[in-house]
Amino acid sequence: MTTPLDALSGDMEIVELLSTVFSEEYTRGVAASAHAAATPPPDTRPRKVCQTDGCHRTIVSKGSCIRHGGGKRCQVDKCDIGAKSNGVCWKHGGSRTCKWSDCTNHSKARGLCWTHGGGKPCATPDCNRTSLQGGHCWAHGGGTSTTRSVAI
Repeated sequence: MTTPLDALSGDMEIVELLSTVFSEEYTRGVAASAHAAATPPPDTRPRKVCQTDGCHRTIVSKGSCIRHGGGKRCQVDKCDIGAKSNGVCWKHGGSRTCKWSDCTNHSKARGLCWTHGGGKPCATPDCNRTSLQGGHCWAHGGGTSTTRSVAI
């Protein structure tokens, strides 16, 4: 069954007029979807690839990805590592430190270092340790290459 609104929503002149007169009410209704369908999505440009042979990463600057020299470099003399924050690399203080009191390790996730639970949490219920390979901590079988029974 075709409604009068459906018939009118095909005419772009009427759609434009109604959308300006009844902008708030009209854009929430059926005509809004017809208007959206009539306007094509913007063209997306293909991403440029790093100039280094065999690398398929997106370029950041100078025709290269971060790994191959693109992006900002550390401001410390004779250091060519990519800058993390404050213009310096992680070796020269460009990363954040662990939020745990008296800990000077670099934070990994959620503001905490690996030792204080900064990695991905263990998938075992009621375990607050950091997971290793396989999604579990060492106590629940994570990081092992052999299969063994796990006590939960």
